[in-house]
Amino acid sequence: MKRTNLMMLTAILLLGSGCATQHYQRLQALTYGEVRNMSCQDINLEIVRARTFIKQSRRHNDELTLQDFTGFVTSLGIGNILEYNEAMKIAKKRLHQLQIVHGKRKCKPTGK
Repeated sequence: MKRTNLMMLTAILLLGSGCATQHYQRLQALTYGEVRNMSCQDINLEIVRARTFIKQSRRHNDELTLQDFTGFVTSLGIGNILEYNEAMKIAKKRLHQLQIVHGKRKCKPTGK
């Protein structure tokens, strides 16, 4: 009986940890089609969007929520950290790709 209760509790905690992980939006890496069809104005706009995404995600990550607490209790917060790091890695990659295309096309500088 005790073993069954322990197994049920473990199952509930494991299922709960997946629900407790925060999910961040993801920017996608730049595709060849995007690069080929983007004007300098489009590139500048996408650079601003990527920078805004990174800034807002950092701000959101700094806020403590009930979901953070639940994620910490069930998985020591590892899922939230991994999710945030992956979202930032992809966003920074896209920003870097946009900056390379921006330089190659000799577009006018964007505001920081």
